[in-house]
Amino acid sequence: MDIKVTLRTKLLFFSFLISALPLLSLLTFISFQIRAQTQRRIQESLRVDLNVARGLLEQRVDEVQAMASSVADLAASYNFGGLAGGSSGGYGASHSTVGTQRGRGGIPATRSQFYALMDRFLSNWKFDTLVITDAHGRVVYRANQPDSLHDDLHGHVLVSSALQGKKAGGLIKEAPERVNAEGLHDRALVSRSGQPPQTPGSNPAEAAGMFVEAVAPILDIDDKVIGCVLTGDLLNNDFTLVDGISEIVYRDRPGVGAVSITLDDYIISSNLNTGEGRALGRTVLSAYDGIDKKAGLFNSCAGAQESLKDPGGQEIGKLHVAVKAYWYQQWENEFRRRILLVTLSFLLFFLAIAYLVTRLFTRSIIDVVHASDRVSLGELETVVQATTGDEVEVLAESIERMRLSLKAALDRLKRV
Repeated sequence: MDIKVTLRTKLLFFSFLISALPLLSLLTFISFQIRAQTQRRIQESLRVDLNVARGLLEQRVDEVQAMASSVADLAASYNFGGLAGGSSGGYGASHSTVGTQRGRGGIPATRSQFYALMDRFLSNWKFDTLVITDAHGRVVYRANQPDSLHDDLHGHVLVSSALQGKKAGGLIKEAPERVNAEGLHDRALVSRSGQPPQTPGSNPAEAAGMFVEAVAPILDIDDKVIGCVLTGDLLNNDFTLVDGISEIVYRDRPGVGAVSITLDDYIISSNLNTGEGRALGRTVLSAYDGIDKKAGLFNSCAGAQESLKDPGGQEIGKLHVAVKAYWYQQWENEFRRRILLVTLSFLLFFLAIAYLVTRLFTRSIIDVVHASDRVSLGELETVVQATTGDEVEVLAESIERMRLSLKAALDRLKRV
């Protein structure tokens, strides 16, 4: 009889099932756990990234506040109210003598020195706006457009605080009129996705802007408020802040992260590259969905966002951080690969043990089968034996008794 599947093969197969099925079940469970842990790790990492980004944004507010305080102290030391021709009630008069920002011929030397210092402040600190008001909130000095004066800022949320003797700072959504007054309408223009592109000089009244602004009161010798200093940094189309945040937040993961700032619902500053430039004028979702997959960019990502509010508590935009999918997928796939290698190693080890055990267990059976086969062919001198101490040994003894009986019967026939 031809044996199609040996007993050893069957035992190895069942040993494989017994060892492999639990391991595969465990591997499946571990895979789900890895996915859950990865998602948890991503969210924790994004939350940390968002907190760091928020801290850096607040640090920028502190820098603007420091400049406002420095200029306010400088204005007080130069008695800028007197230089501007005002009374004890404020600056008030002689605004026509301010002249242009540079080349102010015919104005007093001390006042000229003050304006030169203002220019130096703006150049060294790299801020976009510097405005000084009198005690009533009327503009008496504007670094960007020195001839654009007399507008009333007493209703400004920060200026109103300074006129009460308080320092204040934060993110402010400035109306198009204010942006235009500072001569920053071209800088503030962000073409909205799905709308005709805007060009510098086109319809500037629509260019609202998000500013990092701070204000400090100017106090006279009696600590009476005689004006205030308002400084600001326009975030529209300014990538210094988002690039700086990205370099710090993702310094250990270069190229995998992006930071975006939105005004209302559209992006005004971002280091997210869409393949056609920075993702400006889009919503966050459309920016990430519309990125070229072939370019290997943010075709899939995980992100977190936080509301940006003005000092009055009104939401004016969002701070958004994101990481590329391949970063966390790479970590997840690497972990799965290691788990798979460990599982396969254990499986091969179990199969090796199973092979040795089945070989040891089936050797005596195979010996009995071979001996029985020889006896069946007439080789009655072949001894059938096994020393396993189990049923195989009992079977071998039974076959051996049968061999002896056959041999005895054959000897009797030969004598007859």
